[in-house]
Amino acid sequence: MKGWIWATSEPCTSIGEQEVRRIRRNLETVRPGAVPPARAARRWGLVAVLLCPGDTAATVVAWLGGLRGAEPDRVRFYVHPGTDLVAALSPWFASGWDDPFTAEVEDFATFHRQFGWDFNNQVYRDAAGSA
Repeated sequence: MKGWIWATSEPCTSIGEQEVRRIRRNLETVRPGAVPPARAARRWGLVAVLLCPGDTAATVVAWLGGLRGAEPDRVRFYVHPGTDLVAALSPWFASGWDDPFTAEVEDFATFHRQFGWDFNNQVYRDAAGSA
């Protein structure tokens, strides 16, 4: 399975880069101003979006909404303390999709642990044939 870590501001971009360097498997960072490839939102992919104070899900929503056959449940949000969660996720809720998967992360260690669980659980769900 392929994973993309999407972050647009510090310290979230550094956390994502640390994860890719540490794991050295099928993970890539999505640079600020870029978007994941279309295949990221389809079966056998997972997109981790790190939100720091001032960030919003608007670009994620626009990207995902523009994909044919997109699966919003393959996007996970990891929220840094101090982020206004309501403001950050308001574009997601306006899209009409189900509540997103979210977790609070403070630093690399908390992100690494939570993302590892989420990534591995998604691999298991895909392999077992459950959504």
